[in-house]
Amino acid sequence: MRERVFAGLVAAAIISATGCQIPESGVQDWRGLLTTDVVGVRTFIPSEPWRSFDAEGDPDPEGLVVAVYLESAAKAKGVFGDGDFQFRLYRVTHKPGGKRESEMVHEWTFNPEQARPWQLKQPTAYGYGYQFPLDWGKLDIYGQDVELQARFVTRDGKMLVGRRHNLRVPVRR
Repeated sequence: MRERVFAGLVAAAIISATGCQIPESGVQDWRGLLTTDVVGVRTFIPSEPWRSFDAEGDPDPEGLVVAVYLESAAKAKGVFGDGDFQFRLYRVTHKPGGKRESEMVHEWTFNPEQARPWQLKQPTAYGYGYQFPLDWGKLDIYGQDVELQARFVTRDGKMLVGRRHNLRVPVRR
């Protein structure tokens, strides 16, 4: 219960942060903000994560938003990491006997330059974080159970894996 409350507070702090991007001006060497001592990945899904990315602007989601903190060994707070983000979306199928099968249906990868626009401009009480929009395009997963998992690969090749989040994609309207 305590972890769930903490997770809710962190998610609210990240997602409600104003001006979600670090400004282009004023930060000459943005790579100097990146750290290599990342030891964990924490992902937070808002209560309404679904986003419409198509030109029509219809209410049907073509993706979602996810907040991510990279845990630092030195600071015990969220940091901007020097490495690559990977997000994997799995379709979950329920089989007889309560068995679940997961099939990866989409993957997103962001290197440090691609992740930069999604860095939160201001740190929260929990440190710095990211807020990624994940657009899955024409993938038809409406009304289905899915799992989302974040991974972070450090510059030295260490793979840090976040927990899987179980979600149900809304039905097409």
